[in-house]
Amino acid sequence: MTTTRALLLCGVVGPPLFIVTFLIEGATRPGYSWWRNYVSSLATGDGGWVQIANFLVWGTLAIAFSIGVVRTGLVAPGVLIFLYGAGLLVAGVFVTDPSLGYPPGAPAEHTTHGMIHGLAGLGVFTLNAVAAFVVAQHFFRDRGSHAWAICALVARVWLDPVAWGAPRTRSILNGPSVRLRRAPHADSNRVDASPKEGKICLTNRELRTPA
Repeated sequence: MTTTRALLLCGVVGPPLFIVTFLIEGATRPGYSWWRNYVSSLATGDGGWVQIANFLVWGTLAIAFSIGVVRTGLVAPGVLIFLYGAGLLVAGVFVTDPSLGYPPGAPAEHTTHGMIHGLAGLGVFTLNAVAAFVVAQHFFRDRGSHAWAICALVARVWLDPVAWGAPRTRSILNGPSVRLRRAPHADSNRVDASPKEGKICLTNRELRTPA
């Protein structure tokens, strides 16, 4: 096997390995929900090292794959994929913050490393999408490779819901997660908030419009 072929093989092995790993982790983690939590949240709490390693392994394989892509003559896609792999490494080193009730019992917080993780994630999905367009454009120029161009575009379209994730998809489908309801005591000045139920309780007086 040539060096270039071995490098390109990293791009074949990496994605399914990454996906299968976080699918197994998500299915076996108590308190984790595909519909509520992000994949990055698996890097927090007990056993978080598995998802951290998952980011690092796929990031390393992606960088190796990018070198193979450059060696085939596709410089622009190779550079984009290299940056994509570097973003995965950053996402693995800088762990996201607890959020959306995971890990169970952990308070939501905003830290510097969590912010860096979020920026790295934004870069990863953006670079992946741009690389897909660049590869599609390359294959469309070759009349015998239009099928590969279509595959690249289909992968790009499929990437959108994956990039935004189930939690954002749920918020779009269900609408705002916070609802107002009338307080049970008409004369009460109390304001009740229930994060678990996603409700805020206001008094009748606060709900009335001033004259």
